[in-house]
Order: sequence, then structure tokens, then C-alpha cells
Amino acid sequence: MILKSLKDNTLMGIALAVLVFVGFACSAVMPYGAWMWIVPQSGSLIFDDIRNFLGSFGTPLVLGVCFVLLNIVEVMVMTSLNARFELTRAKGAFFLVITAAAGMCYIPYNVILPEQFAAVFVMLGLFPILNSNGKDVAVYDLFNAGLFFGIATLFCFNAVITLLFGIVAIAVFRPYRTNELLMLILGQITPVLFYFAIYFLVNGEIMPVWENIAEEFSIRHVFNPQGNDLIFLCAGGAWLLIGSVVMIGLYSRFNVFEARAYRLLFFICLITMVAAVSPFFSIETLRIALFPVAFMLVTVFYNLKQGFWGELIFALYLLSTIGLHVYLVVDL
Repeated sequence: MILKSLKDNTLMGIALAVLVFVGFACSAVMPYGAWMWIVPQSGSLIFDDIRNFLGSFGTPLVLGVCFVLLNIVEVMVMTSLNARFELTRAKGAFFLVITAAAGMCYIPYNVILPEQFAAVFVMLGLFPILNSNGKDVAVYDLFNAGLFFGIATLFCFNAVITLLFGIVAIAVFRPYRTNELLMLILGQITPVLFYFAIYFLVNGEIMPVWENIAEEFSIRHVFNPQGNDLIFLCAGGAWLLIGSVVMIGLYSRFNVFEARAYRLLFFICLITMVAAVSPFFSIETLRIALFPVAFMLVTVFYNLKQGFWGELIFALYLLSTIGLHVYLVVDL
């Protein structure tokens, strides 16, 4: 019943999606603990200014509302991407439920992260990349994609991995052309060069920026999840494994464009997860992987056959994420 209502985008399905989203969002606007409102320190060129501006309001509610709004923006961009390229027939309500359950169930991450801003611009960069499919010349599309990836890098140093996203995208969608790769790289470095130029004009020096970058990449992160982190990663890994198995079975049904798009999403997810557990990037990098995971889960659940087993599997997904959320609230 739940799955069918969401698939058909009925009034009941939309109401349920909003209810689920609001339920998860409550942890971002209710002060369970002061630690939740400390925006994590992370390497960034412009995120410190955003953090200081939001912190000047001096209230946790502002940060919580901003976190919720960013999640809404992510859902809107994913819905728009899906509407533009028809990756799946699922509607906005479906994306709202899947994204909320996947990205908002873990309370310690219900804070504003620079990776969340970066993820929005990575998604925007997919528009010109997917638009390049089938074109004889796509240098402008790849330059535009690079611009979005470059802006993502301004928010979060971890987003340098987006260059690999672009390279994989070229390999998946197009025959190799050196000029297109160069335009992608040029587009990605352009926002960074503009930032350096503006910083130099305002401050008369540029060494603090280099020191900030060098300090961030000199940190070696140790991947050692324990306690609640381990529970969250195990639950997420289990659903990702189930979804991957189902996606393999669905792959033969995809047309050429869909198959290429989902190969790209798979590699974005894989690259991000490998980066997140490496010593050179932080675990928060996983936030960038949310949208390809959400797309794949939407496709998996949308293609489940309507009936008892489909409803049961989807209900188990929702209950497992809600259960983790409630457990963390009680634990706090």
C-alpha cells in the first residue's frame, strides 16, 4: 500500500513522503545536544565564511533549518535531473522518502557539511554531462560540467575527486578526445583561479590559502568506525549490497542511455566510497555519494513488483532507517 501510493504519486503518497521527511528533519531542528550544532571543521576555501555567517545568528534553529533546506534542494535537483533525462519514472515523492531515509536517519550527520553543498553542485554538473550524450562535439558541455565541479571544490577540498567523475563520464558517454578532457579540466580550475584572484585583490597575499590547502591534505584520516558509526555503516552497506544485486538484474532492461547513466552513477558512488575510507579524505566525503545511492535505490524500489513482497521489502527499508533514528534519539 505504501509503495503503491508513492509509485502512483497519489495524495496519500505525497502526504506520507512529507511526513517521513519532516520526521527525520526533526533531529535537525530540535536541540538533542549542543554538539549537534557545531559545524565540523573541514578543508574549504569558502565554507568557513558560510559557517561564520550562520553562526553569527547564535541559534541552533537557524543551522537546523538550513540543513533541512539543503536536503530539500538536493531532492529538487534530483527530481529535475530525473525529469530532464527520464532516468526513472518515479516522481518527487519517491525521491523525498528515499533521500530522507538514506541521508537524514543518522543524527550525527544532521548538521551542515561542506560536502552537502558540494553534492548539490556535483548533481548540477551532471546536467551538461548527460546532455553531451550522442553529440559530435561536447566541449562546451564538458566545460560547463567542469565549472560546477570546480564550484563544488570551493566548498569542499574532498570534491577534487569530481575530476575523476568527469573522466569516467567521458569514458562512459563519449569516444576519447583530448580537447574535451582539457575543457573539463579548464572548467574545473576556473572557479578556483577566480577565487585566488579575488582573494589576492582583497588581501594582497595568497600564502594563507596555500597553507590552508597544504594543511588539509597533510592530515591523515584513520578509518576506524565504532559504536553507532559501525551500526550505521553496516546497515547502509547491507541495503547498498541488496540494491546492487537487484540493479544487476535490472540492467538488461535499460536502454543504452540509461545503462550509461547508471554506470556513471555507480562509478561516482564507488570512487566516493573509496575516497571516504582512504587516509587522504574524511569519512564525511560519503555525503557526496548520497545522490547516486538515492537514484539507485529509487530505481530498485520503483521496479519492485507490486504486492506483498514488494511492500514488505520497502517497509523493512523504512523501518530500519526509522529504527536507527529512534535508537539514536533515545541514546542521546
